[in-house]
Amino acid sequence: MAGYDLVGMKFPIEDFFYAAPFFESPSTFKNMREMHFRPLYPTEEISFYDSCAHIFTEEVCDTFLRTFNIGKIYLTGLVWQDRLFGLVGIFHGPYESLDNRQAIESFLRQASIAIARRMIEERLSRSEQRFADLINTMDLPATVFAQDSRIILATHQFTEICGYTREDIPTSAALFEKAFPDPKYRQNVNAYFNQENSVEKSVLNILPMQCKNGEIKNVVFRPFQLSDGTRIVTFDVKTAY
Repeated sequence: MAGYDLVGMKFPIEDFFYAAPFFESPSTFKNMREMHFRPLYPTEEISFYDSCAHIFTEEVCDTFLRTFNIGKIYLTGLVWQDRLFGLVGIFHGPYESLDNRQAIESFLRQASIAIARRMIEERLSRSEQRFADLINTMDLPATVFAQDSRIILATHQFTEICGYTREDIPTSAALFEKAFPDPKYRQNVNAYFNQENSVEKSVLNILPMQCKNGEIKNVVFRPFQLSDGTRIVTFDVKTAY
């Protein structure tokens, strides 16, 4: 656009359009609207200069409209659950109309949902990474399991003392089967592991654990449950005598 590289350019949508004199919001941007621009129309709701959030000069905006014979824009917000992720504008000449408008709106709704899901996944990934960093700073052999028993993390200290990696123990059941091969003993360990947090669980439990190489080590086995069902288990061999 008039010498500008638009790819990657940021537009201050919320700062500009949510304030006076526009007072827009996710709900007002949600439905597609048709907006006309001067000079190809006698009146306009807002100018093209305004619609670009004053990123470009008025001269550049006017040149763009005249050069490409643009008289209108079909504008839709990428909105999901009262959050605006961006705006989509389809430009047309003054005598053109948008075909398949309903299909386009439906596609943009699906795009909004996909963007929202992707952003949620990215936030969860960052949150999990921060959580993993926190556990690793404990400098203790530890494993972390999700509510559905899938392993989330096995610290390098844990692997050093027993040899098991995250790939060796994809679930808590897989860990206990390898570390406590005796079925009756494993049943007791499972029962203790699945207890809710309580005063009794603050007592250290020294258990004989079988390592990956077959060696038996006495470890202090300490499980903790977080509010979301995540379970952290620490294994300390330094104080187990």
